[in-house]
Amino acid sequence: AQDFVFLFFFFFLFLPRQRLLGLTRMAVQCTITQLLISNVLHGDPHGGNLLMTSDGRLAYLDFGVLCRVDPKHARALLAFSVHAINGDFEELARDLADMEVVDASKHSIEAVANDFKQEFTTSSPLVDGEDGAEGGKDPASSSPNVVVIDQMALNNAMVKLGYKYSFGVPPYYTALIRALAPLEGYGRRADPHFDILGECYPLIMRQMCFDGSKQGKKI
Repeated sequence: AQDFVFLFFFFFLFLPRQRLLGLTRMAVQCTITQLLISNVLHGDPHGGNLLMTSDGRLAYLDFGVLCRVDPKHARALLAFSVHAINGDFEELARDLADMEVVDASKHSIEAVANDFKQEFTTSSPLVDGEDGAEGGKDPASSSPNVVVIDQMALNNAMVKLGYKYSFGVPPYYTALIRALAPLEGYGRRADPHFDILGECYPLIMRQMCFDGSKQGKKI
């Protein structure tokens, strides 16, 4: 018990930014590992439930909010994150069906994919030299650009399209959002540009590409 020398909730207020960022990344890695390896997710990693040990490790407390995740759902959920980052909306929609969020017997995967694409696509003017006679630019012309997708934008799209397609909300999905929210807050305290989806990406790829799963092979 003497190993656990710092209550993270209070201590993080005084941590140097790089130290806080390192601990946040450690917690993100723990979350991905919980999903893919143990298939048991700690759903409440706020500051009062995290301890930093004297040797710099991270320890979890209070296992009152745990969620068991079926391995196929865990892999579909993480594949969903990868496809969101890559802007692969058709595969993203298939992941939602595998997650049992979208009922593919009632809704077209193509329609869901197109709506997600529209949510994350804007029209911007073509740059000089791309089109038009004067100066190479036609003011009336525009081209679609996929915007950067972060966790907040993804959550907003899920809520908006959830109404349209009557998305199911599995307990494990709610638990993951709840688990990532405080970690994103700590990360942004250390770095205002912290992107938790971007932090998850290499961890997910490393785990899934070598686990022999259907989603890993497709990625």
